[in-house]
Order: sequence, then structure tokens, then C-alpha cells
Amino acid sequence: MYKLYNLYMRARQAMKVTAPAQDAVDRTFPAAEARARFSGILSTVTYKKERVSITWHGKIVAAMVPAEDLKLLEELEDASDVRAAKLAIREARRKGALPLDKVLRRFRAGS
Repeated sequence: MYKLYNLYMRARQAMKVTAPAQDAVDRTFPAAEARARFSGILSTVTYKKERVSITWHGKIVAAMVPAEDLKLLEELEDASDVRAAKLAIREARRKGALPLDKVLRRFRAGS
């Protein structure tokens, strides 16, 4: 996850997306308060481009982020998945791979 965050931050810098103010990153609301102030929090996220954390029993369980941040994060995750798939394919070619029917037979046999 740390690598993904670093990629995300580098991509934001490359796109010249300004980072939110430090206090924006630290904005945290308990779930009940977030529900009561949902409209205001949504406006803050949408127009001020701030990120907001939501806690439940003192633990961060969710976040509201600008749509641009979400899109960028999804693009980074996709790129990471493609890299992992390419590595897996290279490894399978190098080490060899079993056909699916053999894998299933072994699995069903319990070995």
C-alpha cells in the first residue's frame, strides 16, 4: 500500500495537482457527526478538494476524497495490477505452468 501511495503522490505532482492544506488531510469526523454534516462535508470535499476521514469507535473506517483523487488512485491500481500480471506471466514462462485441468485434478484429490 505504501508503494501505491508513493505512486499516487508522484502522479499528483506530475499532474500539478496541488496538495490540500495540512489541516485538510487531518480532518476527521466520527460517523455520527459525518452523517449529520454530510452535505457540508461533501461540499468541502467537492469544492475545496480536501480529504476527510470518517471514524467509527475511534478507528478510521472510511474517507471522502475528491473525484479526481479517486480516478487517479484507480488508474494507479490498474497500472499496478498490469505490472503484477506481466511479472506472473514471465515467471510462468520461466518456471513452467500447469494446465488448469491438472491443477483442478490435484486440488480435488487433495494433494
